[in-house]
Amino acid sequence: MRFPVQLLSLCVFSGLGLAAPSPPSISELESRQLVSGLLKGVDGTLEAVVGGLLGALRKAIDSGDRDKTLDILHVLEPTRKPKNFKEASAVLEKISKSKPETIIDYSAQLIVNGLIFGNTLDLFAYAKGLVSAQNGSNNKNRNPPKEVYPKVADCDASYTVSEEKLRAAIHIPPTFTYGEKPPVILFPGTGSTGFTTYRG
Repeated sequence: MRFPVQLLSLCVFSGLGLAAPSPPSISELESRQLVSGLLKGVDGTLEAVVGGLLGALRKAIDSGDRDKTLDILHVLEPTRKPKNFKEASAVLEKISKSKPETIIDYSAQLIVNGLIFGNTLDLFAYAKGLVSAQNGSNNKNRNPPKEVYPKVADCDASYTVSEEKLRAAIHIPPTFTYGEKPPVILFPGTGSTGFTTYRG
């Protein structure tokens, strides 16, 4: 019994003892407080896990560790969904007031608080689609069988954009049959693309 006591006193007096845990950073505390105010886990377990993940995410971002950041984002899942508009609005207001440092922090808060449908992998797939040909304006389409530019009929309004740019903004999928089957053509809203309106 004397040996462990002597070893312990030697460690304490020589500075070899266990270091006290460092206090969490301010952003880590803010993340935990935000989550604890919004999520209700069993005995606080869920709250602690999510708060820990958000703190670890902040550290990974601060250190520039891309792989760790992505790993953490992949495991984030919605832990609770707001039940109504008022609740969703309150959660969003709380997230905004916490002033997330980056778009990644902001997105993580939206995910864990159930304000985004799906998970991080869904967001990555959506982001990948934003740079796809379906959402692009540099598509290479074959020439139409008859000339349609600058207008087909006398009553058509004149174009202010070149035919090349107009045609490049249209994504024609490889399965398009060019008249063999009548197509369904959908037009997105002003300022939006077909990808973000219909597919994304």
